[in-house]
Amino acid sequence: GDSSVTWQDGVLIARHLAGVRGANLIADMGGTNLNADNVAAHIAAGVAAGELDMDGANGTTLADGIMLTRYLLGMRAGDGITTRMSATAEATVISNIEALVQ
Repeated sequence: GDSSVTWQDGVLIARHLAGVRGANLIADMGGTNLNADNVAAHIAAGVAAGELDMDGANGTTLADGIMLTRYLLGMRAGDGITTRMSATAEATVISNIEALVQ
């Protein structure tokens, strides 16, 4: 996505993990040169490599994308990153995300 608007990456991942494809995947996302097929292929590669499992709960789900979006919006420990998304400790999820985004 557009690196100046990092929350969009989380939204794109959440949409992809929810099964959204084509024009709807990139709808209302800013930035330049966004191509739905390229975005989907890039995210699918991250899923296949196990890089998008934010909570270590065996498998990538929509919840992983939502937790990543929350992190990219500035939420941290105590802000509810995992609320209704995972039983994994917030500190663990944040550590996993930080290893991914660094």
